[in-house]
Amino acid sequence: MSNKFISIGGISASGKSLLSETLKDIISDRHPYFSVEILEGDLYFKDQKDIEFNQRLKTNYDHPYAIDYDLLEEHLNLLKSGISVNAPTYNFHKHTRASKTINIEAAELLIVSGALLLHNNKISPYIDFSIFLDCSLEVALIRRVQRDCNKRGRTAEFVKAQFQRDVVPMYYKYVKPSRNNANLVAHGEQDITCLANQIIEVLTSHQLLPLPEKK
Repeated sequence: MSNKFISIGGISASGKSLLSETLKDIISDRHPYFSVEILEGDLYFKDQKDIEFNQRLKTNYDHPYAIDYDLLEEHLNLLKSGISVNAPTYNFHKHTRASKTINIEAAELLIVSGALLLHNNKISPYIDFSIFLDCSLEVALIRRVQRDCNKRGRTAEFVKAQFQRDVVPMYYKYVKPSRNNANLVAHGEQDITCLANQIIEVLTSHQLLPLPEKK
């Protein structure tokens, strides 16, 4: 089986990262000799080291221009060719790219997650199957506050203001319309294990995963 790429799109904090990790865990448990890797779209925010810090705070990270799609496309091309890459990382405290990188191995299945993946025409040729994770704005806001306060050094007030200023308008302008480009629309508010198992059944039926071993 050649290497396959699936993408998971959807509004910020819809559960894309959690779904990616859950899929990887279940697939790896069922098929221990089948390699699975995850590539997070949030790693590819553009470097802002040449911009003043106060200006970085105003960056709309939910707009397509915030993502370095050229580098992401380059890395997807290499991974599709069986070559590992050193993905960038992002320092969410300093609002710019960090110095360290993360090694991503070429795998039989690559799960690529990102809010705007289904919007970008450069990325779609690499994707064998696309998933849009539906989630209400209310639930997404609750999750984003929890995530950004716990992991990204934000205050609840900052997160809520940013959500209304950037996330909601970009959701309606770019993210929600990309739903129509997905092969599968899934509901991100249901139990994550049940959701992952449902998606695995679909991926198996599309020959993107090995068939279950007969007992």
